[in-house]
Amino acid sequence: MVNISPGSAKVAENLLGQIEEAIPVLGPFVSPCQLKLMTNAAHGDGEEGEAMMRLIVDMANRIKGAGRTDRQGVENEEAIVTLHYFLGRADWYIIEKGKDGRAEPAYGFAVLNGDIGMAECGYISIEDLTRKGAVLDLHFTPCTLREVRAKHELLRAGY
Repeated sequence: MVNISPGSAKVAENLLGQIEEAIPVLGPFVSPCQLKLMTNAAHGDGEEGEAMMRLIVDMANRIKGAGRTDRQGVENEEAIVTLHYFLGRADWYIIEKGKDGRAEPAYGFAVLNGDIGMAECGYISIEDLTRKGAVLDLHFTPCTLREVRAKHELLRAGY
């Protein structure tokens, strides 16, 4: 059980139960270090602690609602990218989580070293990514694969 001491009784009443449910959902999708940093930040008093609590709950809900490898199919430009991981100049965009809602194997789009020309869709091990230091982008807004490609094309063109 995660012990979170929110700054107010109202926040505790509304979010504590949701946090307890969110942590096991989020755990397989982030490194232990990132999860610890997130839960420590949620311990904070006031607006910052409450904001992190909401972010944890929102991210867990996004993961719950993400497509599974047995649902969307492969390389559909209109497929919804729900998660983004990054490490240095490498980006991994998760389109589908594993069957039965597990993290493995995920399916997505990888852009290594910022090279959109060599980017490709394929199966991605979230466990390997997080073990090697990739971080889940907590501020990523879900979008289509087409939008992700367009963003990287603009970056390549220098915009």
